[in-house]
Amino acid sequence: MNSEELFKALSENPKHSKLYYKIRRGLDDVRRFPQKIKYFIQRGRRGYDDTSFWSGDTYLAKVIAGVLHDLADNMHGCPSRGDYMIEEPSSENSWIGEFDFQLWEDDLRKNAVLFDQYAESRFDLAEEELEIDEALAFFIENFGSLWD
Repeated sequence: MNSEELFKALSENPKHSKLYYKIRRGLDDVRRFPQKIKYFIQRGRRGYDDTSFWSGDTYLAKVIAGVLHDLADNMHGCPSRGDYMIEEPSSENSWIGEFDFQLWEDDLRKNAVLFDQYAESRFDLAEEELEIDEALAFFIENFGSLWD
């Protein structure tokens, strides 16, 4: 009995299906080990690997969500413009004004959640489409301010 016949016999018998899938997954892991090493090296060199292209939108959504979550947790400032400025600087020579740090943190967290939701429900895009547009608009508007 060769391996093909053995796998066929194991897969047809419900009692042996768990054993079949354990063996099959183990063999697939051994077969894919060189690819896993290649992807590991690519992630180390480039920051992403070839598997990121299989679903680039969700990969980027996860990365952006992670950045926004971390920035909200570790922020020490906020953009000095628009909705985040409460009080203008007191004189022309001063750049120090009053800023709404809580609003900035809330916006970071809200949009991080929207990017997370997009990454998790990319196949149910109809409901999420408007919300991801809002998150993308926030990302574009504040692209230069996403640092700490």
